Amino acid sequence: MQVGFYLLLLLHFGEGCILQDQGKTIMVTADISSSVLLSCYCSDLQTTPDAFIWRKHKTNWEDIDFESDQYRNRVQLFDNLSPANLSLLISHLTEEDTGDYECNAKGRQNIYFRLTIKGSGSIERPLLGNPIVILFAAVGVLALVMVLGGIICCRYRARRRGQMKTCERKERRNQESKDDVTYSTIVHIKSLTPTSPVMNTGYEYSSEYACIKLN
Repeated sequence: MQVGFYLLLLLHFGEGCILQDQGKTIMVTADISSSVLLSCYCSDLQTTPDAFIWRKHKTNWEDIDFESDQYRNRVQLFDNLSPANLSLLISHLTEEDTGDYECNAKGRQNIYFRLTIKGSGSIERPLLGNPIVILFAAVGVLALVMVLGGIICCRYRARRRGQMKTCERKERRNQESKDDVTYSTIVHIKSLTPTSPVMNTGYEYSSEYACIKLN
């Protein structure tokens, strides 16, 4: 196959090719650094298009230059083996290969491919902005905060109950101390005999102690 054919992406064949899956958009997913086949061929393998070309959509649809730095030694066509097979094989996939491709035959028949590369940043970014994911994450965080708050509240209440019981025991011990035995002095007065030579008041005093239990 001459290099000029790859640069122009324009090959001349016989008449009558109708593309399989004409007008459809085919979703294709591949791993980064792997290979992918964008399958485009005539429904009747005995017929060929007048011409065909592969294009990729950037800001506009642009013809793919197989000799550019992006595609050199990474792409392969199969029309030299089978004129009805217009498929494109891309190897060593990179993030830049993500996007929309078009297989265009005779300028009026086409098939579209939307290529997604797994493992590239373009796959992860939509997940980060997904409102459903954000909602579930927020609910999970809120539930965790509520559980932690409940645990802290229960521990605080248990500690308060323990402190109150300790205070009650101390008050009970203090009350019991106040209820101890109280001593009182009872004075007994006895009359002295009149024969005592010592002047006195006429009474004899003696003290006795008795205990009185309160309550």
